[in-house]
Amino acid sequence: MKLLHTTLLLCIACMEVTAQQVPLTWSQPIAISNDTSFGSLRPRIAVTENGNAIVTWGKSDAVSVVYYSVKTPAGTFSTPQIVSPALVNCRVAETDGPSIAAKMNTVYIVYSTWPFASTHSYSRKSTDAGLTWAAPVQTDNFIGSNLAFLPHIAIDHVNNPHAGMVRITPGGASPVAGVFCSVNQGGSYVSFVPGSTLTGGDAQDCSLPFLTTTGSSHVMLFRNNNAGSRRVFLAKSTNNGGTFSSIIGVDDAPFTSSGCVPSGPEGIVINDTLVSVWMSQISGVKKIRTSVTRVSTMLASSSRLIDSLQTPSGTEQDHPVIAGTDEASHAIGRIVGVAWQQKSAGGNNYDIALAVTITGFDGLNTSQLVNAGATSGISEMHPAIAYHDSTFHIVYVDSLQNKMFYVTASLRAPTTGVTETGSTPAKGFIYPNPARQSIVLAAASRLSIYDVLGRVVMQREMQDASQTVDISSLSTGLYFYRAVLERGTVVTGKLMKIR
Repeated sequence: MKLLHTTLLLCIACMEVTAQQVPLTWSQPIAISNDTSFGSLRPRIAVTENGNAIVTWGKSDAVSVVYYSVKTPAGTFSTPQIVSPALVNCRVAETDGPSIAAKMNTVYIVYSTWPFASTHSYSRKSTDAGLTWAAPVQTDNFIGSNLAFLPHIAIDHVNNPHAGMVRITPGGASPVAGVFCSVNQGGSYVSFVPGSTLTGGDAQDCSLPFLTTTGSSHVMLFRNNNAGSRRVFLAKSTNNGGTFSSIIGVDDAPFTSSGCVPSGPEGIVINDTLVSVWMSQISGVKKIRTSVTRVSTMLASSSRLIDSLQTPSGTEQDHPVIAGTDEASHAIGRIVGVAWQQKSAGGNNYDIALAVTITGFDGLNTSQLVNAGATSGISEMHPAIAYHDSTFHIVYVDSLQNKMFYVTASLRAPTTGVTETGSTPAKGFIYPNPARQSIVLAAASRLSIYDVLGRVVMQREMQDASQTVDISSLSTGLYFYRAVLERGTVVTGKLMKIR
């Protein structure tokens, strides 16, 4: 117990604590489609390296289908296209449907078919940021007489997809959370690897297991059912999904329910730290909780409410989603965003809330609302979130209009809020970028560098071009710069300080 306590103190100490709300620049929400005939069940979003935002969702019908749509350069979304083959009935509902993941410009969508007695799961792959798609590949070929559904897709460090799912008997018994892995970039998938069998009870068969990877380590998050106890667990594999060898319960405030809880956990790995989020109903009111776990040691902190500083009493929260810096970009900061749906006590409409931190776990303290200025006519539910290029991309369902909406929340410095005469966002003005020890400016200027809270952290007068500026004293993370050139032209941009 002493070792655990010491480890947790070290874990928290390595993260800068802040209770300040991170300033964000919000875009105006836009509809994915104004045609409600395409449906709006459980949207999910991913963003590719070239900035394409891709949304997938389901529509319940006589033959239920899975759609996708890609955000165009014009700022609108393409006409929805069907992912699932013609006449194939898919498993879609408000809390169950397709999953999507992107790495560079490769995208995978995974979905399950229906009815239950003959359910299978399939993935489709795009290598051009969602413009064209390869034929479906069955992910659950090697499962014998059992069934697999509730898929979630993740992409590992060597660009192989891995599909987390729940395996169950044809009679609907003994649900197990596990994974089907591909070793050939999605060309095929190998045998089911169970992860939840390391603990007592069954995995839930109404909430998706969530898979996240860092190097050859995979962590699967799932909600368990042990005699009605709906606790959240993490199972870890250290051999790229070949086996799961350790497990830990991160939910130290589990609740008991006689019915299945269709709200699963999610998580993101930053360096060796996994930030996990989930809904708990220990108090009788649904609340979002969070915890951090060291992946290497599988030791977890105590959980806490994610926004205990400002959420009004009686507010119900559910369906948390998480995104931020991943393994490939963790050197540029500890940026994490968590979104969820919430309903005020006694209210009828729902809102989407977002909490953002740039300093790690302890910064997840305050939240702000999507569409905060709207007081009626909306009811925002079932959010999904992705992170790319200092911007959170959020999609949600307006249940009153039966439409999906897309909105962005960008990190910014207050100095970029007003457009100045001659202002130029000059790409390449500072190089290298990202930078470790020093930067070079392309022109003489008066340089100011700001952190994401808008505070000036460095100022320099550069009399000549190509002078070197030492930035080794800056902490790793995202910054913004403002350079005033000799003729008064203002150049603004982002600077990434890496280790």
